[in-house]
Amino acid sequence: MIEGKTNHHKIENQEYYEAVGGAGGKGDGGRGENQLVAPNQLGYIITIGVVILTFQLANNLVRPYFTEYVTAEPLNVDLFTGSLLFLIPSVMVIAALPYIRQACRPERLQTIYLASLSLLIVSLGLQGLSSNLPLLILARIVYGFFLAVTQAALELQIFNQSTAKHLHFNYSLAISFANIGHLGAPLLASWLVNTHSLASPFIAATIICCLNLLFFRYVPKTGGRRQAAEGF
Repeated sequence: MIEGKTNHHKIENQEYYEAVGGAGGKGDGGRGENQLVAPNQLGYIITIGVVILTFQLANNLVRPYFTEYVTAEPLNVDLFTGSLLFLIPSVMVIAALPYIRQACRPERLQTIYLASLSLLIVSLGLQGLSSNLPLLILARIVYGFFLAVTQAALELQIFNQSTAKHLHFNYSLAISFANIGHLGAPLLASWLVNTHSLASPFIAATIICCLNLLFFRYVPKTGGRRQAAEGF
């Protein structure tokens, strides 16, 4: 009889710890050793939103007037060549897939993102300042490859932090801010070309990517296993 009451109290205590401190084990104050402490939700939303927005804005900014840029002086290529130059990054996205699959491990995502974005910044700057066709081609190749790597690392970094409970919200958050970048890029590109030059979208994209590099350092990092009822 006494043993039955003792077991009943143990079950009640266990349910209490799971409800208050979470997931498995009592540890200090009933907090499991693999528990993830949830980041500030508003800060998380703002940080992730700015990172996704600036990334998409920068990389869609260079698209609308690219063909006009390369067919004008000083490059002065024909329309067919300009179209091929435009397609180079799309081809490099496919070429980058084996590397992405091999390199983008959870513990390496932050390093890969920062390194790839740095090369993306260099390649954008070269495209905007280059008057040499071979250099432009090289810059487009580097840009396309590391655009794919950077985007994959960013998305994996975000969804690797997502619990099952918040996965749909994080996906909706990413899509919403990405769409703002997609819609805002042509408007900004048009204004830059009208007020400055055809090369100005590349310079602006380089600056925006530098800001993205700074903001990404504040994206919350995860460690250990996530719990379905906690985290973000």
